[in-house]
Amino acid sequence: MKRITFCEAAKPPHLDFVLPGMLAGTVGLIVGQGAVGKSFLALHIGISVALGKPACTGMGDALWPAPASGPVAIVMGEDIPKVVQYRLNELRAALSPDDLAQIDAELDVQSWTDEQDDLRVIQRQPGGLIGHGPFYAKLRALAEGRRLVILDPLAFLHDCDENNNGDMTTLMRALGGIARATGCAILVLHHIGKSKDGDDWERSRGASALTTAVRLQLNLTVMSASEAVEYGIADDLERHFYIRLAQVKANYGKPVEPKWLRKQPGGRLMAYALQKLGKGNHRSGKERRNGAI
Repeated sequence: MKRITFCEAAKPPHLDFVLPGMLAGTVGLIVGQGAVGKSFLALHIGISVALGKPACTGMGDALWPAPASGPVAIVMGEDIPKVVQYRLNELRAALSPDDLAQIDAELDVQSWTDEQDDLRVIQRQPGGLIGHGPFYAKLRALAEGRRLVILDPLAFLHDCDENNNGDMTTLMRALGGIARATGCAILVLHHIGKSKDGDDWERSRGASALTTAVRLQLNLTVMSASEAVEYGIADDLERHFYIRLAQVKANYGKPVEPKWLRKQPGGRLMAYALQKLGKGNHRSGKERRNGAI
């Protein structure tokens, strides 16, 4: 506990934003359905912060301006090393020789998929109480001296009831405690709940404590059929390569407009400045199809 006085507030403190709307020492979520592109987005964000460069550039737009640079770690609990290596190979194409010389020193990408790997930050103890899990101390050490840590997925960080607000509050307090103690921002990837129309931006699977506790939430959703009509994309298959990134919560930042990303062959994401088209104008859908892993 720390008391803050009006005397101390005579001068505003410096607010250190790791990402737009996300302060150092806070926790955020990236939410989306399976295979929508969350893991690739995590890699893009990691590269952006590690190098201090705009994210997802290449098609006339960027996800956001260049952030302040700093060391980043990404922990992937679902993707085996060969898949992670494939994705890094795809991302190399957008990196300059100078970037490649620097990136491995600033970005630590880890695959935690071996039989003995255990990513539980909290775990239920005998008797039903919840305590620190085997990954708690490792995450605390990983966050020390880093600007950003990205964890994928949230489901692997606990063995508790994801629909129980008490259990998920305990998880978010554990993550938030590590973030505050180290000054490192922690971004967690989480699956969205399925909705009939695909336009449920604010919904995420599990207890409401998950979205209540985070300071930033970004939702990824595939372009809907109605949006495809608005943007003149006539090919129903083509619309599935357009992904909308919406900032549905940002406690410490200004509201920002959603961004469109387009999946490239191999899975890379590029920010795309889509324009709504008038009647009678449609895109052909003849662009090269995606072959993402």
